[in-house]
This record gives sequence, C-alpha cells and structure tokens, in this order.
Amino acid sequence: MLHRRSSEQFTAACAVSWSLNNSSNNLPPYQVGQLYAVAEASKSETGGGEGVEVLVNEPYEENGEKGQFTHKVYHLQSKVPAFIKTVAPKGSLEIHEKAWNAYPYCRTTSF
Repeated sequence: MLHRRSSEQFTAACAVSWSLNNSSNNLPPYQVGQLYAVAEASKSETGGGEGVEVLVNEPYEENGEKGQFTHKVYHLQSKVPAFIKTVAPKGSLEIHEKAWNAYPYCRTTSF
C-alpha cells in the first residue's frame, strides 16, 4: 500500500517489489510491467501530505471474476493554481477512487 509518509512509501516499494517478483511466474510479463508502472507513478507523485493515499488494497472475487480492489484518495492541493485553492471549498481538492482491477479489465468509480 502506498501512503503519504516516506517510511511507508519505502515499505510499500519493498512490498510491491516482493509481490511482483514472487508473482511473476503466474503473471504475463506485460501485466507485471503494468503493475510496476502504476506503483512507481503513484510513488513518485506522493509525499509531503500530497499525492495518492491508499485506504484499501485487497483481493476480491465477484461473479467468477478475481482481481484487486483499491480505494484511493488523490490529494490535489499542490497540483492546482493558488487562486483555485483560495476559492475551492474544503475537501474539494480530494478525489476518492474505488477500482476493481481484474486484468485486463478495470471498473472505476470516483466520488
């Protein structure tokens, strides 16, 4: 799980690396590459209270479909111009995303 604190980011990077290395025998190389790219992109945009916060990251199985469920919060305060920050209501610069990833399919909702 990727979180906003650097020590947790390091732990997350190790967990992703371990997971990818140990699951690579069961996954096609392009799927391993996609998982790695998404994890690295999230990690590079996270830090100092900004970026991606993962609230839930767990396997799911529904109607014969198996995959990974994630609930993320995107903190966007540092990504918008200053004048927008001053007029935006509190909490409006946070986007919640729920995703059901069953490679190569993905269902996503935002609120």
